Amino acid sequence: MDAINPNLPEWLPGIPGYLLPDKKELPAYIQVIDPATGKPRNLYGALRVMPYTFQAVAQLAMVEQSLDFHWPFLATSLTGVSSDAAGFRVMFNHTHKVPDPDYSGQIKSVTSALLNKHAVQQNVLGNATRQNFLPSPYLIMPGDSVMCEVRNLAPAANPVTTIIQVCIHGTEYSPDVKQT
Repeated sequence: MDAINPNLPEWLPGIPGYLLPDKKELPAYIQVIDPATGKPRNLYGALRVMPYTFQAVAQLAMVEQSLDFHWPFLATSLTGVSSDAAGFRVMFNHTHKVPDPDYSGQIKSVTSALLNKHAVQQNVLGNATRQNFLPSPYLIMPGDSVMCEVRNLAPAANPVTTIIQVCIHGTEYSPDVKQT
């Protein structure tokens, strides 16, 4: 387990726990042990944008949306935009599936907040021209989900509903994608 990214399991040696800021390259593929066969398997990386789109968010309302991940995803940056100049606050919660510690074979969910409180979008999210890169890439494992909560900061006097979009940018590793 990596001290910087606690979600990094020991059986994924091909994914670095962190990347140096001046090194923008991500591994072209990672090698994992297939639990079904016990043999090594290559998963190839492709850049992906995982969008959360919130339509018609009322003034001062809080809404949430969750995305499920089916392959290892190495998140590297965040962006967000709002149709209202007042902006919004954002919060991310990561639900990680882990084996039960009593070895009963059951899988349990552990939810952790990625931010310690709701943050104003300008403090944690970039925009279309300038992404906010994470201090270290964050690994999201298959079966995990990340919930995004947003609170619209538009004043109550504003009768127009707001459209908000938040995106997680990163590399998804899957056997279906091969880079040449």
